[in-house]
Amino acid sequence: MQHTPGPWTARINDRGIGDADVIHRDDEKYSVICRMYDAMLCKGHGGTAADNARLIAAAPDLLEACKITLENLRPLYPSNHLCIKKLTSVIAKAEGRE
Repeated sequence: MQHTPGPWTARINDRGIGDADVIHRDDEKYSVICRMYDAMLCKGHGGTAADNARLIAAAPDLLEACKITLENLRPLYPSNHLCIKKLTSVIAKAEGRE
């Protein structure tokens, strides 16, 4: 799996329509990872485009933290331990293997 490398940043747009972007920027390139609008969210589900953008922007860091945590917990716990199973599952999901 190859995703756009981090860091990703949430950019909350102030145009009065409740939109937000998740971007990756380096010295030479600028990429929009995703764009969302409050108007597209089901109000019954809660949250805002800005809240979702901040969570999505943290995804590369969260994936790295999960991998490091799993690596450190594997020697201490059996493979059927809840933490090991959950970390393995969420990493597989993020990498498109689930």
